[in-house]
Amino acid sequence: MAQNHPKKSVAPWLFLYLVLVGVLVFSARIADLGIPQVAESALSRLHSVTGLSGIRFGHLEATANVVLFVPIGFMLGLLMPRRRWWLAVAFGAGLSVLIEFFQFVALSQRSATARDVFCNLTGTVIGAVISVVWVSMRHRTRNSISGPKT
Repeated sequence: MAQNHPKKSVAPWLFLYLVLVGVLVFSARIADLGIPQVAESALSRLHSVTGLSGIRFGHLEATANVVLFVPIGFMLGLLMPRRRWWLAVAFGAGLSVLIEFFQFVALSQRSATARDVFCNLTGTVIGAVISVVWVSMRHRTRNSISGPKT
């Protein structure tokens, strides 16, 4: 039984996701979207309910950068040959540096930081590792179903 290779279906989703990331990153200031106010309100509520006062907006922003790049690393990892998953990480790092450079040069209202690059790279690595594990499990499952090669 022939199975569809994930590369055929992943590429359009990756393209769409990159477009959405581009819109998010380049179209508006985060403050214009009201995100800091919502985040500060949520953090205030979290602090009052749980007593966890050490969590700040910067922590949420860093976490968001990591989470934003996990799907990129995952989908790129699926597109790369199995033993070349690290190319997904290299592409994600390049993309992150390009985004931060563009923000530095063309978007004076946005700040480009090394922390953002590090967080984006961390998300890419997490996504790529998840893709390697997923592909390995899928390959192992497929081999166990079809039986040993003779």
